[in-house]
Amino acid sequence: MAMEKLVPTVCWGCIEGWCAINVKVIDGVATGLEGNTTPPEFDRLSKNQGKICPKPFGLIQKLYNPHRINGPLKRTNPEKGPGIDPQWVEIGWDEALDIVTAKLKEIRKGNTMRLWRGFGGPQVASLRGTWESFFQAFGRTQKIQGGSSIRCDMGEHVFGNMIHGGFHCEPDLTYCNYLILLSENPSGSGGCPANIQFINARARGMKMIVVDPVFSLTAAKADEWLPIRPGTDAAFLLGLINVIVNELNTYDTEFLKWMTDSPYLVNDKGHFCRDSATGKPQVWDHGDDCAKTFDDGSIKELALDGVYQVKGQEAKTSFRKLKEHVSRYTPDWTASVTDIPAATVRRIAKEWVENARIGSTIEIDEVRLPYRPVATKMGRGITGSMGCYQTVLANHILAALGGALEVPGGHCGGHWKQQDANHGIDPGPDGLPLTQKSPFTWPPISYDFHETLFPYSKQHGDYAHLSFLNVTAPHKGFEMDFPEAYIAYRVNPVNSIGETKVVSNVLKKIPFVLTISYVFDEMTDFSDIILPEHTELERYELCPQVRRAATAKRFRGTILRQPVIDPVGNTMDISDIFTALATRIGCLAEYNKAVNAEFRLAEPYKLETDKSYPWTDIVDRHCKSVSQGNHDLKWFEEHSGYASSVSVKDQYEVHIGMQETKLRYQIPYLEDVQRTGEQLSENLSRKGIDWWRTNEYVALPTYFPPIFERSDSKYDFYVTTSKSMQFSWGLNADIPWLIELGGQIEGHDHIVMNAATATARRIKDGDEIWVESEVGKIKGKVKLIQGIRPDTIAIAGQFGQWTMPVAKDTGRVSQTPLLPIRYEWTDNLVGCMQGQVIKARVYKR
Repeated sequence: MAMEKLVPTVCWGCIEGWCAINVKVIDGVATGLEGNTTPPEFDRLSKNQGKICPKPFGLIQKLYNPHRINGPLKRTNPEKGPGIDPQWVEIGWDEALDIVTAKLKEIRKGNTMRLWRGFGGPQVASLRGTWESFFQAFGRTQKIQGGSSIRCDMGEHVFGNMIHGGFHCEPDLTYCNYLILLSENPSGSGGCPANIQFINARARGMKMIVVDPVFSLTAAKADEWLPIRPGTDAAFLLGLINVIVNELNTYDTEFLKWMTDSPYLVNDKGHFCRDSATGKPQVWDHGDDCAKTFDDGSIKELALDGVYQVKGQEAKTSFRKLKEHVSRYTPDWTASVTDIPAATVRRIAKEWVENARIGSTIEIDEVRLPYRPVATKMGRGITGSMGCYQTVLANHILAALGGALEVPGGHCGGHWKQQDANHGIDPGPDGLPLTQKSPFTWPPISYDFHETLFPYSKQHGDYAHLSFLNVTAPHKGFEMDFPEAYIAYRVNPVNSIGETKVVSNVLKKIPFVLTISYVFDEMTDFSDIILPEHTELERYELCPQVRRAATAKRFRGTILRQPVIDPVGNTMDISDIFTALATRIGCLAEYNKAVNAEFRLAEPYKLETDKSYPWTDIVDRHCKSVSQGNHDLKWFEEHSGYASSVSVKDQYEVHIGMQETKLRYQIPYLEDVQRTGEQLSENLSRKGIDWWRTNEYVALPTYFPPIFERSDSKYDFYVTTSKSMQFSWGLNADIPWLIELGGQIEGHDHIVMNAATATARRIKDGDEIWVESEVGKIKGKVKLIQGIRPDTIAIAGQFGQWTMPVAKDTGRVSQTPLLPIRYEWTDNLVGCMQGQVIKARVYKR
C-alpha cells in the first residue's frame, strides 16, 4: 500500500508571501499540493487564506528538474562569456569549499570591498538563511544584486518611510471604496494574497480606476481605464492636486492643520521660519496675530493658508506654497502631457474628495477612527524609475488632502515603532519624523558611490548598474580597484540590469566568480565554481510575517518552511555552505555572533561563538527563541505555525501614535529634501564635481519631463515592461508548467503592439520584429492587440535567457538590452536607473 502524507510548508515565491501550503507526498515523492488552513485561524487570518496561485506548483517541477546541478562544478575553460562552454568538471564538496576558502582568505587579507556579492528576489526575506550573517562576519563588501536593486519600489522605500514609516505604501482594501491604480497590475503580477484582497474589495463594491498605458488584466476588471502616456503619472497627480486645492477648495482642513506641516511658515529661501531662541519651525496664530513655534501651547487659531510678515520678511504657510506651486498644473496642461482629458482630470478630482467622506468616522472593535475610504497604489514602473520622488510625494499629498493617511480605507503601510532605517518613525525635533541619511563621504568607499552621491541611500543603497559602470568608465576621482571576486546567489545581473555588453564585459574580467545555484543560467557562463543548493522544498527556514503592511498588519504569525522529501541530489543548504566557509576562513566567532543578532536569538538559545552548528540546529534555536521556548523545530514540523489577530490600535498605530504625540507628517513641504540638495551641491562643488545633478531636490513635487523624451525622434515608440505573476524575479523562468500557463495570457510571451499601428507599418500578428534603442536591440515575435496605446509596446519581464535550460528555448525576449547604464539615466535622489520605460524604434527585416 502506498504511503501518503501531507507535509506542511510555505511558498514565498513573491514579495507578497508567505502562503501556507501542504505538499502531498506518496512513497517519498512529492506529487501535488494544496492550501493549508489547518493551523488555527490560518483560513481567516493568513494572507492567502487557504488559496494558492500557480507558483507553488512549479516548486514540484523544480524539485525534479532533470537539468538540476547535482554536485559542485569547476570551470576548466579559462575563456568566459555569453554562450561560451565553461567545460565543467564535477568535483567534491571539500575540494570546492577549499577553492572558495583560499580565494576569500586572500581577499580578506586586503580590501574586503573588492568582494562583490548579490542575491535576488524574495530571498531577501525568505531564503537567504545565514547569507547576511556571513558577510557581516567577513567584512564590508559590495552588494551587486540585479534588477531589484535598481528598479525596486525605490521611491516608496525611501520617501514612504520618510513620510510615514512605510517601506511599502498600500491601500487599506478592507475599507477602501475608491481606488486609483497607477501602472499597478495586481491581477497580472501580484501574488495570491494581493489578489484575494482586491477580489474581496471589488465584491464589496469598491470603485477602481486603472491609469496605465496598457489595458492590463487589472484594467479589464476595473470601472475605468485611462491610457496615460508613459512616464507622466506625476503630471496626472499634480493636476488632481491643483483642482482640489485651487478649484474645488475641498480638503480635510483639520488633518492638514494638525497632522501635517501645512501650517509651517516658509521664508523666501524656501526654508522653514525658525524661532531664534529654540530653532523650532514657526506657525502663525491668528488669535494673537503673531508667529509662534509649532508646539506652542498658547496657539488660539492656527493658520493653514496665508502670507504673513515674520521679522520684517514675507513668509507663507506650506499649504499656501503648495497652492501657488501647483497652480501651473492646470487640467489643460495635464491633458497635454498625459493624454488624459481635462474634463476627466476634474471629474476624478471631484470623485476623490466626495468619496473621501471628510469629517466622517468609523468604529472598529470599539475603537473610533477617522474614515477616509480613498486610496492609490503605484506600480513599480513609477516608483522604480527616474523622478519617482516627485510622484511619491504628490501621491502622499493627494492622500493627505483627504485626510486619508494611515486611517481606515486610506493610504497605509507605515510602522510607528522604529525598527531600522527602513521601518518605523523616529520623532525629530521639528515635530516631524526624523530622516535617516548618510553623511557625505569622500573619497567614495563603495563601487556605486552611494555614500557620496545619494544622501538618502541609508534607506536603500547599493546600485548595481553604477558599480558596473564605475569599473568601466568612471568619472575622474571615482576610479576603483577592479573587483577580485563575485558571489552570486539566485541573481542574474547580466540579464536583469541593462546594456548586456557592459555587464558581461565586467563579469568576464572578474578573476573569480562563485555561483550558488540549482541550475545553469546566464551567470554560470561567467562562473569558476558552482555550488548546487537545496531548492525550496528541500530546506528549512522559519518565516515570520513581514512585508505588505496593509494586508499583513491584521495578523501576526510565524510558519516553518521544511523539507517535504530528502534532497534529490548532492546538494547543500546555503546556510550550511556559509557555516563551512566561516569555519574554514577563520571567522566562525564573528559569524555566530552575527547569526545571533540577525535571528534575534535570546538566551539560552544563542549560538556559542566557538562551535559550528548545522542549519537544522540553528532553525531549532530560532523556533524556540521566537516562541519564547514554547515550540521547538519538531513542533513546527508537525503544526506548521501559528497566527493571531492584531488589535485595531496596532493596525492603525501610526495614526494613533502621531496623534497622541502631536507628531506631523512631512507633507506637503519636504524642507529636508531641499536642504539636503543644497548641502550635497555644496559638497560636490568643493570636490570639483560638476557632472552630478541636484536640481530635483525640491520641497514640493515638480514635474520634470522624462529623460527618454530627449531621445532622437526616430525612436518613436515607448517600450514598457511588466512583472508576470508566474515568473516573479525570474525564479520560475524554466518551469514547464508555468511556461505553459503563461502562454495562455495574450501577449505574455511576445512583444505586444497596438493592432492599428502595426497594420499601418505592415506588421502582422506573429511577425518577427526588431526593437532598437540608443544602446541595443532585440528581436522577437509580435502579438497585436487593441488594448495598448498606439505609441507603446510592452515586453514582459524576467525573460531573454540564453543559457538556462527550457527557458532559452521559449523565444521570449527581454527589455534589458535596450536600457542605458549611464549616470545621466540615474535618479539623483534614490539612485534607481530609468529601467521601466525607454524610447525605441520598431521595424521588420
